[in-house]
Amino acid sequence: MDRQQGESAGSPSENHCRLNASRVSGRNALGFFTAWGLTITSRTRADVTTLALPAPDRGPTIINVTKAS
Repeated sequence: MDRQQGESAGSPSENHCRLNASRVSGRNALGFFTAWGLTITSRTRADVTTLALPAPDRGPTIINVTKAS
């Protein structure tokens, strides 16, 4: 089992954050965390998959973040 999917990947609070990011956004946010090099446990991956959320409209590498004036 690789680190990305292993149960030792990430703390419980980190994985809770990954799950809730998907819940709050209404989109499967795991691709964002993976693109940023963060780990995801198999349990978190399964929990997010169970939500049956669509993928985001844009990939994590093309989002432009600008400071609001």
